[in-house]
Amino acid sequence: MELYALVGKPLAHSFSQKYFREKFFREGIEADYELWEESSVEEALKHIAETPELKGFNITMPYKKAFLPHLNSMDTSAELCGNVNCVKVIREDDKVHLRGYNTDFYGFETALAESFDLSAISTAVILGRGGVSQTIAKVLEKHNISYRIASRRMFDDKEHISYAELDTALSAYQLIVNATPLGMHPYENQMPPINTAKLQASQCVFDLIYNPSQTPLLQEAAARHCPTSNGLRMLKLQADKAWQIWQNN
Repeated sequence: MELYALVGKPLAHSFSQKYFREKFFREGIEADYELWEESSVEEALKHIAETPELKGFNITMPYKKAFLPHLNSMDTSAELCGNVNCVKVIREDDKVHLRGYNTDFYGFETALAESFDLSAISTAVILGRGGVSQTIAKVLEKHNISYRIASRRMFDDKEHISYAELDTALSAYQLIVNATPLGMHPYENQMPPINTAKLQASQCVFDLIYNPSQTPLLQEAAARHCPTSNGLRMLKLQADKAWQIWQNN
């Protein structure tokens, strides 16, 4: 039986296993999808080497960047975004070739366009500096949306903005994207440190978190009549794209 997996830590919040197992059952596919909660990239690589039935795997926090040096090749999406969330395992003559892809780009771009009118958005702020933030930034660049990346640290450049600075500038951004883990397990009751009382109904809020479906940030935004979207549609889109990659010879 072919095997696929999700590599990351923690994984208790993930819907990926449920999504793929339901897909396999529905479509009569002889395969399984496991959750590999690994303590390090090295531990994951050992697991991969010892699992010959593994045909591909997804990567989530905190390993989207950490896997890069261990890949044998990458497609243009991974090179563009500087991180990977999908890997195809190619085995030939007892050798394992790992090829990395970024399906988050496709998933986020499509979900964002389905949720909001991108032609009406020209400014955005990305909350968080993790690996997926780079992917979001590349999508925004493609659509000519200027952006800043917010974090707790102060940077002396035009790309970043501190949360302290954002407190007085929040209204300047038509799109707010949460790329932090604040709002999901084990931080379900937390949200990024922005003053949601300053949100305006004209601002769109996209939270990459999908479990729970309504994070504290999305609840606050909805209470102020902002258009909102969670990350579930993005998850499904990137998962379907990953499946296409794994099945493409």
